[in-house]
Amino acid sequence: MQRPAIPANEMERLAALYRYQILDTPPEQDFDDLTQMAAQICETPIALISLIDETRQWFKSCIGLDVTETPRDISFCGHVVAAEQSLLVIPDTTQDARFADNPLVLKEPNIRFYAGVPLVTPDHYILGTLCVIDRRPRTLTDRQIQQLKRLSRLVISHLELRRNEAAARLLASAVESSDDAIITQTLDGLITSWNVAAERLFGYTQAEAFGQPLALLVPPDHLEEDWQMMGRIKQGERLDHFETVCLHKTGTRLDVSITISPLQDTTRQIVGFSTIVRDMTEQKRSEQAAHFLSQAIAINKAKSEFLASMSHELRTPLNAVLGMAEGLLDGAFGELNSEQNEALQTIERSGSHLLALINDILDFSSLESRRLELTCVPTAVALLCESSMALIRPRALKKAIRLEIQLLPDLPDLLVDRQRICQVLINLLSNAVKFTPAGGQVLLKVFPPPQAAGQGLQNSLRLAVIDTGIGIAPENLNKLFQPFAQIDSALNRQYEGTGLGLALVKHIVELHGGQVGVSSEVGVGSCFTVDLPCTPGAAAHRQRETPPETRLIANQPGPGVSPLILLAEDNDANVSTISSYLKAQGCQVLVAHNGQEAIALAQAETPDLILMDIQMPIMDGLAAMRRIRQDPDLAGIPIIALTSLTGPGDCDRCLEAGANNHLAKPIRLKQLVMLMQQCLAQSET
Repeated sequence: MQRPAIPANEMERLAALYRYQILDTPPEQDFDDLTQMAAQICETPIALISLIDETRQWFKSCIGLDVTETPRDISFCGHVVAAEQSLLVIPDTTQDARFADNPLVLKEPNIRFYAGVPLVTPDHYILGTLCVIDRRPRTLTDRQIQQLKRLSRLVISHLELRRNEAAARLLASAVESSDDAIITQTLDGLITSWNVAAERLFGYTQAEAFGQPLALLVPPDHLEEDWQMMGRIKQGERLDHFETVCLHKTGTRLDVSITISPLQDTTRQIVGFSTIVRDMTEQKRSEQAAHFLSQAIAINKAKSEFLASMSHELRTPLNAVLGMAEGLLDGAFGELNSEQNEALQTIERSGSHLLALINDILDFSSLESRRLELTCVPTAVALLCESSMALIRPRALKKAIRLEIQLLPDLPDLLVDRQRICQVLINLLSNAVKFTPAGGQVLLKVFPPPQAAGQGLQNSLRLAVIDTGIGIAPENLNKLFQPFAQIDSALNRQYEGTGLGLALVKHIVELHGGQVGVSSEVGVGSCFTVDLPCTPGAAAHRQRETPPETRLIANQPGPGVSPLILLAEDNDANVSTISSYLKAQGCQVLVAHNGQEAIALAQAETPDLILMDIQMPIMDGLAAMRRIRQDPDLAGIPIIALTSLTGPGDCDRCLEAGANNHLAKPIRLKQLVMLMQQCLAQSET
């Protein structure tokens, strides 16, 4: 027995067969009719539509046999596929050496006669055969052969039709399930199809849209544009993703993207158009929102840059005002009479108040843009309370307000940013003193909040500021923590402030994971509470810390030589204030007005300490410090950075550039002197 060969184009042939998706499908009447006709025309008991895959011949239609497939290697049809013949006729299989011992000849179905015509696709691949079989030897007439060939072409036509119908069903399903509106129309613009998405987008049902002009969807001010587009499409052009405006049934204008393609008949004549419409309304809204967001970011950036600039511009003159006032009050420039002393105290208080307002605005800006950074460390609650209360005490004394701190024993440390929580307490205590009449009382009390009472103080502590002040009406409580809010105009006139203090308190506490509360009664007083996380475990068994006493440099024990200080500062008022005060404390002062001068003076004079302003012309302080630190002869000189920049990271940038310490302007001269003492002492060791 001769096995059928494998054709050279087998892979392509199989791919063509699989594209029809016909294998192993149920019987279909159209194909059965064709095999019935073949059997009748050729007067045979058996007729088959046989398709050849890798291992078998499978019968799509079978007349006269009870099987649906046989192995390919014993198939007769396999020889037709391999030889690419237009016809294979075997009058008597027992007389043909290729088939005489074939199992299909020796056993059922006992084939003696075979005639097969190839099933050739339009792209010239042989899928199988239309064949007729008899159990006795015989031949076919020329007429029978011609009819058999015609029937084979009909088989291919049915396969093509079947595939096209499946593709059409798939396309129709895709059109109906599409999120985009898909519409077809005639050359005259009359709508001929209208999918579900078109109904959703435009509001017209399929029945309402059929036969209507597509111009129904075009706003009057876009009719000229639509007419021009249709002219281009009629010339065979395709329009892709053109953004325009359409009308909903209600008259609402819709932002859309449209793609229009010409529809051609079999002669390639344009007979209509296909229009795909995508709703761009949400995308346009998103783009608009993104544009607004981008603008908001740009505005916020500009605001931050403006605030940073204003911080410098406002702090610089304040530095001179507060510095001179402090120096005069300390007697650095001679003795003062009582009237002069009182006037200077007024200047100092007003300047300090202005500085507090500036700090509130800048801090709120940092919180608003989420740029405020916290450095949380275990902090003794007693020290925090005492240092905050100490700053409020002078104001309370003027109103004869009694201040009191109540602490439970063995309280754990708070896990907080000490500077920021001190700011919170000072704000609350300042408000309490401000709104408490003369002779009243302000109490700062620390205890575990009720929900933590049974947990051994492991989770949080509550700091309560309680006053006997004017109180707050219930309807005004919800305004307290809103930025810029003032309770009413009368209070606004009587009590000064930005309206930012409590908003800052709330933001700072919530950044720590804590919460703020308030209760109040008009005419009785108010209680503001702050719950903050504390360190778990052991209580803070430590001696009470006291802030170091400010000692002037001239009183420091030393070799008797006045320290040489290099002051790098471009503002003449600040130069005068700082240098005069330092000279009064027994220092020698060199002055540089920019970074280059500072480097030159440092190399020439080798000062004991450098005070470096950051924002200077020609070369800024950061660049100057880096250059100084690169010089081996100057690398050990302590440097204190002085800057009006107080944003997140500004201190770190100073330290990274080579500063030992950092002070924000306006500078408190006593604080500066104390820091200079520490730096000089450390450099000596």
